[in-house]
Amino acid sequence: MRQDASGNSKRPVHRIAWLDADFFELMYYATNDKGKLPDYIWEASYEARLEMLAGLMDTDGSVILIKNFVNPTYMLSYGGVKPFVQYVPALFDRCNIRVGKVSTDRGRKAHYQPYTRFSPSIGSAVKRGFYFRCSRKMERIREYVRLHTDLKVYDPPNIGLA
Repeated sequence: MRQDASGNSKRPVHRIAWLDADFFELMYYATNDKGKLPDYIWEASYEARLEMLAGLMDTDGSVILIKNFVNPTYMLSYGGVKPFVQYVPALFDRCNIRVGKVSTDRGRKAHYQPYTRFSPSIGSAVKRGFYFRCSRKMERIREYVRLHTDLKVYDPPNIGLA
């Protein structure tokens, strides 16, 4: 392990792999305030907006299996406390992906930050080409497509999927 002059380790903590030049430029040049969505994203290409949603959903989103006795199905969910979360439903809407009710819960203690959550429509997301970069989550989307749609081809980008 390398050390700097003061004896602190210089081992990298994170490795960033930019998968797309347009997305790199979007994130690097247009994102000054990390607590909000970049202004550029609202006029970006459809593919760049989907890429932004994939990244957001990989970190703070989930695909939940709902088991019932007749038809198990899947549901998308997203939530967080950062100020930009309140604008994520509008980004889904900009990609023509339906979003259900958006709720904000302050929490039981006064010092808690508001927690915003919502559930994008998984059927609408699949029809619009939505995908995850996280392979575990993407497998659930593929299972949803297999069980609940008549799509013969569902071929989202697979760059970065393990």
